[in-house]
Amino acid sequence: MPYVLGARSLSFITKVDPRLVKVAQLAITLTTQDFGFTQEQSRTLAEEQQEIDQGHSQTLHSHHLINDGSLTWEKTPSAIGYSGALDAVPWNGAAFVWEWPRIYPIAAAFRAASDQLATPITWGGVWDKLMSEYGATPAEIQAEEQAYVARQNAAGNHHVLLDGPHYELGRN
Repeated sequence: MPYVLGARSLSFITKVDPRLVKVAQLAITLTTQDFGFTQEQSRTLAEEQQEIDQGHSQTLHSHHLINDGSLTWEKTPSAIGYSGALDAVPWNGAAFVWEWPRIYPIAAAFRAASDQLATPITWGGVWDKLMSEYGATPAEIQAEEQAYVARQNAAGNHHVLLDGPHYELGRN
């Protein structure tokens, strides 16, 4: 039986771009690992600053920001008033958990949904490629995440940001 997004999770994505919401709604039916959204997924600039102050974010250029038309990452008129990212956190049946073995099947479902809906997305485990540019299975996605870390280390970046629950409208 496929999973479904609960009312609480749905209430947290009302200001997310409808294209990405459709990807999430399809992904939940394709995944072998349940997930949900633990907080509001769209933020104002002030709320993003609070996330940075608390150590939960590293940028004021987040796709979680609600697009007022001035954001450089999204100029589509239909995207104004929405954010372009969400964090799908694994649910273990009793609590939300941030565990890599549970993240990879969710990433595979998001990749499949993104392909089916022709909506390019970027995953927080591999920031330099669209999900459609690498393998589709959990094992292939894990291998690409490890290859991403190796590419970053080879380029001199030894503090690689990995945000497994994060998905955003394609940036590449």
